[in-house]
Amino acid sequence: MAYPLYLTVRPAPKPEDIPLLRKELEAAFPHEDNLSYLDILCNASLPRVAAERLGALALLPSLFREAGMDSKSLILRRNERGRPYCDTVNGSPTGFDFNLSHAAAHIAGALLVGEGKVGVDVEEPIPPKRALPLIRRYCSEGELALLDGLPVDENLAARFFTSTWVEREAIAKQEGGGMPLRFDTTDLPIGVTLWSGHLTHTETAVALCAPVKNAPNRPRLTADSLTVSFP
Repeated sequence: MAYPLYLTVRPAPKPEDIPLLRKELEAAFPHEDNLSYLDILCNASLPRVAAERLGALALLPSLFREAGMDSKSLILRRNERGRPYCDTVNGSPTGFDFNLSHAAAHIAGALLVGEGKVGVDVEEPIPPKRALPLIRRYCSEGELALLDGLPVDENLAARFFTSTWVEREAIAKQEGGGMPLRFDTTDLPIGVTLWSGHLTHTETAVALCAPVKNAPNRPRLTADSLTVSFP
């Protein structure tokens, strides 16, 4: 049986939404240990970033509801690499993993119920004028060879790089590491599978990485998620 895997993508909130987001999160995660976690998110150097981080975290309660779970007894944590996770009040295993992402205009969250980890990333389109220099700097030799075989087209290069970047980010976040500084290989790591696509009617890219064992055919989009087209 395939494990349940949920995904939601929504427009990013604005700085003026911070007080409401904070209130919603305090209600969803009422344990007193969560207050310091929320304080850190609220104190981001830029109000826009604070709103995006709080908004991404605020996706969790709806993901839990989709899975028939409750967040009331959960304690928000970060590991030594800054990856978020949850503890339970009584110390019992949570039985799930989640991951969050935010970009300039969108936020995304993913929930895997069962064993293993999930990574998610959302990226706005790379401006065409920036795409070719970034490709030369970050892409692997195999990716460069693939692109060199195509007609020179800045729009195509931008889409290629945005899709490549979001996939690498999802893989890195599933593994638990930080942002990959270089794309050293085009091969998918052993033991994981990848879904990637775009929001319908936009070039915003979304990617999700999870264990290959018992992987579902597609992640389940929550009822209030924007539509993601996976090829």
